[in-house]
Amino acid sequence: MNNKKIILMSLKKIKMFHQVNFLIIERFFMKSIIFIFIISINVFLIGCGSSDDSTISETLPPPDLPTTDSLTIDLSTFSGSSSGKKLAETTTFNNAVVTGGIINVGAATIVAIPSFVFAGAKTVEGVLEDDGYYHWRYSVNSIISYSCDIRAKRSSSKSQVIWEGYISYVGVENAKLFDGTVDILGAEGSWKVYGLLDSSEQASIDWTNDSSNSKATVSLKVTDSSNKYFDSTIAYVLDGTTRTITFFNSDTSKTYTMEWDSVTTAGSLTSPDFNSGVQSFWDANHEDITQ
Repeated sequence: MNNKKIILMSLKKIKMFHQVNFLIIERFFMKSIIFIFIISINVFLIGCGSSDDSTISETLPPPDLPTTDSLTIDLSTFSGSSSGKKLAETTTFNNAVVTGGIINVGAATIVAIPSFVFAGAKTVEGVLEDDGYYHWRYSVNSIISYSCDIRAKRSSSKSQVIWEGYISYVGVENAKLFDGTVDILGAEGSWKVYGLLDSSEQASIDWTNDSSNSKATVSLKVTDSSNKYFDSTIAYVLDGTTRTITFFNSDTSKTYTMEWDSVTTAGSLTSPDFNSGVQSFWDANHEDITQ
């Protein structure tokens, strides 16, 4: 075989080699493109799935309104002294009435309006509006007409619900009464309560609610530095029909404790201003007893 033929055969082999390599590279390239395309489609579909989840979360039913006990300190048992009784027979209860008055003036009245407004929301249904909040709106037309707006939205983690409460009346639009967070089960939470006129913070509250065992706690601290009772605290405990309230008066550095049955109204008072601070008792007729 002469040199010319050898060269021609070599060139043909080189050409075939490059053609095969080109086909291999071309097929690999096409497979890569297809693979990337499939991955892109999957990413797109996953993205669409996330969007659907977001839409579903936005269309969940309204969160349950927290218990009104979380904003309530009920001292109605001590709204007045015992009538038709000799003063000497009801000394302990009457001193408890005085103590209850101090607690009301010092701290409990701070939550009176927010508690009342919040309770009114129980009469209406929450509606999801364009701002992403559920709104419980209602109006009252009376001697003083006003409208209320309780708002809520779930946190991004869906583990808590963020709440806000507003009131509007003549000359005032959307005055914030309270805000706070509540766990998704409604078992515990915290509030900040604001003044009706200037929206300054008045008090902070931590609370728990165990409805299955008829237990609840409310811990309130006065946070308004202009209040005479600034830094005073209330610990209010509900256990079945038993109520216990412990009030620390920062103005006098004195602590008062009252315990009573919400049905029979029998109870006890421990006060540094009465009976040398010794726990004293009254019965269902509000008469003094010893135990």
